[in-house]
Amino acid sequence: MLLPKRIRTCISHLFTTTMTVATRSIKLVILGESNVGKTALVENFMDMRRDTFFTTTVGVDFHNKKLVINNETVNVQAWDTAGQERFSALPSIIYKKADGFVLVYDITNLDSYYRLTAWIRNIDSFYENHKGMPIMLIGNKNDLVQVRAVFSDVAQSFADKNNMIFVETSAIFDRDTVHDAFLRIVTQIIQRRNETSDSASNTLSKGEKPKTKKYYC
Repeated sequence: MLLPKRIRTCISHLFTTTMTVATRSIKLVILGESNVGKTALVENFMDMRRDTFFTTTVGVDFHNKKLVINNETVNVQAWDTAGQERFSALPSIIYKKADGFVLVYDITNLDSYYRLTAWIRNIDSFYENHKGMPIMLIGNKNDLVQVRAVFSDVAQSFADKNNMIFVETSAIFDRDTVHDAFLRIVTQIIQRRNETSDSASNTLSKGEKPKTKKYYC
């Protein structure tokens, strides 16, 4: 039996509203030089199988994962970007509407650490002084400490100076730390959104209500 159009419209609206409220979408962009382990980190976080050999991302790839944080379902889109110079034209598309960034360097590769300032400048070109933008700095491959080139206290100082969360891990061998790191940045993004939403609500004039389309069921 086909329900009347008015009732079908109402049910559709209620279903859409419920889905919208229940699930938020977060765009998280992963940046860094080639071969620092960005793809391995993303695949680890996404619970995808990862072998010990490395692969090179061609352009950009992204994966989705649903998380439940504070009883709220969040859909995380992790954008895995290529670090090669020939893909330098991509950031204009990748950076826009990002909710947060993860900067990755290889603790055994000093140049990958020095290049972090260039990646921050890219972020600044879209978000002035990356003010308030949640950013995490990950020093990857800490299973190779015997050939370490970047000391953790130096990286921590750099992260503090740029208002970033900092963590060292191994994308291959330290699944728990990788997951905890991504959860920290996602939680920070949610908190920032909530604060922004509360601030916007407080700017409404007294007695003014947001305009919404009414449905009478």
